[in-house]
Amino acid sequence: MTVLRDEFHRVVDQLPEAELAPLLEYVRTHAHRAEADAPVWDGPDFLGAFASGRSDISERADELLFSEHPTGGPADQ
Repeated sequence: MTVLRDEFHRVVDQLPEAELAPLLEYVRTHAHRAEADAPVWDGPDFLGAFASGRSDISERADELLFSEHPTGGPADQ
């Protein structure tokens, strides 16, 4: 747990019960919003190549890696 989260837990533990409900509602609302806004990254496309059934993956490593590069080739091209 980060220092910030640890401090947050300590502060919340000190609050009276009557003040917890509005705070909990606020945190729930923002936690769900953050989950919906979070970008999803499945990783580069070449990760699935290992399950492709092809046996020439090591021979095609450059092709697979460079296919993820914005220019479609090595950086010095």
